[in-house]
Amino acid sequence: MAEHRVSIDGGVDSNGNIVRPLPVSLPASSPFYPSSNPSITGAYLFSVENLVGVAAPNVYLSIYNPLGSGRNYATSGSFVSCAAGGAAGSTRSMRVYRITGAPTGGSVQAASTVCKLNSLYRDTNADIRIGGPTVTLGPAFSNTPPPVTSGAGGGQYVHGIEIPPGSPPFVLAPGEGVAFHNVLGDVDQVWNITIAWAEADI
Repeated sequence: MAEHRVSIDGGVDSNGNIVRPLPVSLPASSPFYPSSNPSITGAYLFSVENLVGVAAPNVYLSIYNPLGSGRNYATSGSFVSCAAGGAAGSTRSMRVYRITGAPTGGSVQAASTVCKLNSLYRDTNADIRIGGPTVTLGPAFSNTPPPVTSGAGGGQYVHGIEIPPGSPPFVLAPGEGVAFHNVLGDVDQVWNITIAWAEADI
């Protein structure tokens, strides 16, 4: 008998474990209704542009899952680009680190600045900061090199930082986060950063 095949979307369960898409067989007469993993309570994007380079160690963006949030976060990727408005000589990459401990300082971003993938999702409870917050850096897992120019230019590419296919999710439990940090920037460089993540109740 003819069948329809339906994929129920995977994601992350309340324990932070990956949930693979599950094929389900239905009679051919059944209607098709796509369904999402019910453990996912929200999916979000945060994007910031034209963060001016700092000629000293600096955190450009931090995203932190607060202790007691009641949620696990799973990052699905981020995108980093850089352009130069004048002669720029620093070759130090923007690196992304795991962080532990709540960030302090910087400029806290309101939940209204976060784009929901579905407007019906509840607000994120992430602590998001730009403008040089103080964080405790853990291991780094990404490098995005800047343009080195004799004048204005560069920035013709976007570096996509994605979790390799088939790997488990990159989970941020309560008390964990990520930070975009550069040890030596250049005031003639500007950075653009976007990060995507999903949240699931614990």
